[in-house]
Amino acid sequence: MVEKTLGNYDIHDAVHLLQGLKETREQLLSVLSSLSTEQLHEKLTNMPSVGQLLMHLIEYERAWLKAIHTDQDQKDISAEFDYKEDDTVKGFQKSWFLARLAETREQTRNYFYKLSDIEFRRPTFQIRKEEEVLRYSPEWIVYHLLDHESYIRGQIAIISSLILQKQIL
Repeated sequence: MVEKTLGNYDIHDAVHLLQGLKETREQLLSVLSSLSTEQLHEKLTNMPSVGQLLMHLIEYERAWLKAIHTDQDQKDISAEFDYKEDDTVKGFQKSWFLARLAETREQTRNYFYKLSDIEFRRPTFQIRKEEEVLRYSPEWIVYHLLDHESYIRGQIAIISSLILQKQIL
């Protein structure tokens, strides 16, 4: 059989990476579905709690959104990427984390989906990191968010597995 089609020109370049972000988030939510609020805050040796990792994920994505929406040329945003101490996240319920993850991702999708392909690839965001000035394209930022969330999702999966195994023993 021979099939002949034209490309779907209603969909632009950002959609592919945003779909990757969606899939990664769905995998993260699947891991979180087996944990209670108490388990989110459980500490294992020197590892961060799942709650700390979730807060880091939320604040990391929000820091990039803030950098995009404000003039960050003279601001060092690297401090906004640090992990929060467990005491600052311990009071939050699982539902709070899920709501913040959803809110933040909706803001990300809304912003990047509106960009043209040219805007998506142009390195227009300038950020000062320590003494260095860095320029980023929206495409790089979305890819970086995808890579970062995949990494954190893996950490959360490992910690969750250890927490759940502990309860079985």
